[in-house]
Amino acid sequence: MVLETYLRALLAEDCVTAQALGTDTFTVGNGELCEAVEVSAFEPIGEPAGLRAGEVTYSTVLTTSGSDDGSIPPGRLTWFYSLAERDGEWRLVGGGSGP
Repeated sequence: MVLETYLRALLAEDCVTAQALGTDTFTVGNGELCEAVEVSAFEPIGEPAGLRAGEVTYSTVLTTSGSDDGSIPPGRLTWFYSLAERDGEWRLVGGGSGP
């Protein structure tokens, strides 16, 4: 699953792999956390929500050290990831603390 691969890359601070799983819209400020927030753990990914043709949203609980700008607090938080099918592959397109 693309999201689990992304989360494992995020934990390993492998931003090259993490960023390769997203589209041009998946940036810091639109769901991408690599190089912006240190994530030390994630809980199992929940069931998909917002099912539409070729789009899906998942949530997970992340444990972070917070962001330098204070927009993401340290500790546990629910984070949502939006994925869309692009050219036959699922890619991360956005995300954040609200669906």
